[in-house]
Amino acid sequence: MSSKISRRRFIYTAAGIAAAAAAGYAAYIYLGTTQKKEVVKIGVLADFSGPIAVLGEALKIGVEVAKEELDKRGGILGRPIELVYGDDKNQATEGVNAMTRLVNEGVVAVVGGLSTIVVLPVQEVAADNRIPFLSTYVSSYSLVENVEKNYERYKYYFHTGIGTTPHYSELVVEAFKFIREKTGWSNISILTSDQLYAKQITDGVKRLNAELKEPFNIVYESIFPIGTKDFSVELSKAAAAKTQMLMFNNHIVAENITILKQWSTLKPPYLIGFGDWVGSDTDYLKWTEGACHTEILIGDYNYNSNMTGKTASVREAIFGKAGGRLPRGAFEGYDTLMVLAAAIEKAGSTKSEDVVKALEGLQVVGALGTYSYNKRHEVVRQPPNFYPFVNQWQLAAYGYKDRLETISPDRFKTSELILPSWIKI
Repeated sequence: MSSKISRRRFIYTAAGIAAAAAAGYAAYIYLGTTQKKEVVKIGVLADFSGPIAVLGEALKIGVEVAKEELDKRGGILGRPIELVYGDDKNQATEGVNAMTRLVNEGVVAVVGGLSTIVVLPVQEVAADNRIPFLSTYVSSYSLVENVEKNYERYKYYFHTGIGTTPHYSELVVEAFKFIREKTGWSNISILTSDQLYAKQITDGVKRLNAELKEPFNIVYESIFPIGTKDFSVELSKAAAAKTQMLMFNNHIVAENITILKQWSTLKPPYLIGFGDWVGSDTDYLKWTEGACHTEILIGDYNYNSNMTGKTASVREAIFGKAGGRLPRGAFEGYDTLMVLAAAIEKAGSTKSEDVVKALEGLQVVGALGTYSYNKRHEVVRQPPNFYPFVNQWQLAAYGYKDRLETISPDRFKTSELILPSWIKI
């Protein structure tokens, strides 16, 4: 047989080889594409540039710590995680726009939500688009009431990272009772910001107080608008009314710093705090230039306490990522993303209806306690998982450690109550 190949045969043969090669390359590309794992997109909605951006920054740190931990496990359902951020700027319209963009980005769920004025309208966007939304910081009871009143529409909303307003009203009253046990004091004053959540907490405190066998004497009340820069009149009126404990009910950082500095300068004869919702940040001492000394803070925990077997490792990871801080809201961000991840794993799916069902039957141990939901999709935060903590800033000038100490409950107590140098029992 001749070993020669005609020109035509060569062309056909070459063409065949080229075609086969092309087909093989196409098959390679196709297999590579289909074998590449699709990401799980999760939205993170928060105030990253508005008046409570410090909380947005903390949330971001927490969810990134959680993402890094999940990545080491292989992601969610064996798929990599992509976080998509939306800045609500603490404005309702910006929040709706940011949530809409996240939906259009193809996120399977959203975590975040720091302010009632943003989350209430965003809850509508989540309902319209059937997107699971786990809020981490907002506290208004109106959100879970919506779920209770119209489950089919609002079942995608889960109140996750911080107690609702009735819960925090209870904590405030418990803190007042603790201080009364130590001092015998009964005269309280309440300064409330003109935000829905703050008004709801104050209303709850007043209602619970009226139900006490020995109610406290509310000697002065005032509602102030967001943006207030001078509280000296309110502080002086509270002093004139013989106040012994003053509740400052607000979560705008700048205003909290302002009132603490003015209180420390004026030195009125009463303790302050009880409703400062960002004061546990480890940089608070620096922000207030030491004016937070002896401030009373209530909550479900103190970051220095080991609430579960996970607290210490998460604290260390947040501390490292935050450059030596333990920012208020980081633990909530971590736990919220981990709860969502556990629900998706349990569902074996990222489909909204499957995730909702999984969340409703879930119980997850986080860094701050054990998370589960009631029928209103409100996080269950009762002992032994969460406690009514009474915390107090205690500074080196008073012989302490320049940090937030726990003064109740006894199980987590790290110090005793101290009073400012100008107040005597």
